[in-house]
Amino acid sequence: MDQNEKPYLDLLNNVLTNGTFRDDRTGTGVFSLFSPPDLIFNVSEFFPLLTTKKMSLRLIFEELMFFIRGQTDGDVLLNKNVNIWSGNGSRDYLNSVGLLNYRENDLGPVYGFQWRHYGADYSTCDDDYSSRGYDQLYEVIRLILYDPFSRRILMTAWNPPDLKKMALPPCHLMVQFYVDDILAPKPKLSLKVYQRSCDVGLGVPFNIASYALFLNLVCSVLGMIPNKIILGLGDAHVYSNHIDDLTLQAIRYPKPLPSLVVEAENIPFKYELYASAAVEDRDTVVKTCLSVLENFEYSDLRLNDYAPYPPLVMKMAL
Repeated sequence: MDQNEKPYLDLLNNVLTNGTFRDDRTGTGVFSLFSPPDLIFNVSEFFPLLTTKKMSLRLIFEELMFFIRGQTDGDVLLNKNVNIWSGNGSRDYLNSVGLLNYRENDLGPVYGFQWRHYGADYSTCDDDYSSRGYDQLYEVIRLILYDPFSRRILMTAWNPPDLKKMALPPCHLMVQFYVDDILAPKPKLSLKVYQRSCDVGLGVPFNIASYALFLNLVCSVLGMIPNKIILGLGDAHVYSNHIDDLTLQAIRYPKPLPSLVVEAENIPFKYELYASAAVEDRDTVVKTCLSVLENFEYSDLRLNDYAPYPPLVMKMAL
């Protein structure tokens, strides 16, 4: 049995065995456990796309790019046949959370808006927010390159005044980066995510792969080596209508995790050239990195040796 998927399966078994039943916002009911052990994956050796159920890397990629580009119009995803936000963007759902003035599939100032336009006044998903608000992703790239020992290389999606404007408040709400081996030609980069609300059946597997992909893309742009991702979990829960599927998943023997290659021919520089840039050139360097990051396409990815079990179809609670 391959051990690399074990952190997730241990979490799943822990919640199924030790979780206590609680009511929840959706009315479905959950078995919940608070602050289980962190999930740690060494992504220098594999890509943590679970094998105990089939998952779609394309869906994960398209949602991540939606965030990286600061987009909030759910139609952008629907036009790519990505339906993961369609429930939260429906007319009935938006009405139910008081967002009566939004058009259908306007998700409000969710993750990507906070990453790229933190503090900007949100009106609609059709407005142009260029150069508005604080670009946290710009600052993350700048600090990784020019202040790599900083303990402030982080982004937050949790903006309390904006929560009531969002179709769904952020579940994974803060990510912190950490640079290792800074004197090496290719330093290592790790990240840690804090997730307040953790749907163990649907959300957590998606989030594991999404942040591993995020780390891989950033490292490809900056000429660094992806090292580790760590997920720190708050309320980890299993929905009552997922138990049968997750019980089946929990007894499947995991297979070797796949590897991921990011085709990076379009990246103009390498880490040592970025990091040694003159002070007056650094803004241009960071903006160049961001431009490359924003323009990845799914065809730039190659997933190798992925041989999962069949998918498990579980309904998302709204």
